Amino acid sequence: MCRSKKIICLSVSLFALLLGYSTVFAQSIVVPVNGAPPTLASVTINASSGDQNNPQVSGDWAAYTSDISIRYYNFATNVDAEIPLGPSSSDLLSDVSGSKIVFSRIISGVK
Repeated sequence: MCRSKKIICLSVSLFALLLGYSTVFAQSIVVPVNGAPPTLASVTINASSGDQNNPQVSGDWAAYTSDISIRYYNFATNVDAEIPLGPSSSDLLSDVSGSKIVFSRIISGVK
């Protein structure tokens, strides 16, 4: 039946083998835990006017874009602050790892 379509037959067999393996593997690792689900609390970091987007969180720190600047928030101290902008610049695309923040800075008029 599969002689004229060896590649398709082999692909289907490989897919079935991988599907069966992943099912067995997943069943051996998943262990149900009895207890109540964790309580989640919503935190408003910046409710001011303007656009706040691209939130990134790592540990106690969050970094996000607010209009043309990058702001950061520390959940442990409840401090929200801005990374200072240079002249004719705008910041975007932040990321955070631990207490380190990386972002892109665009300076207008520079070639």
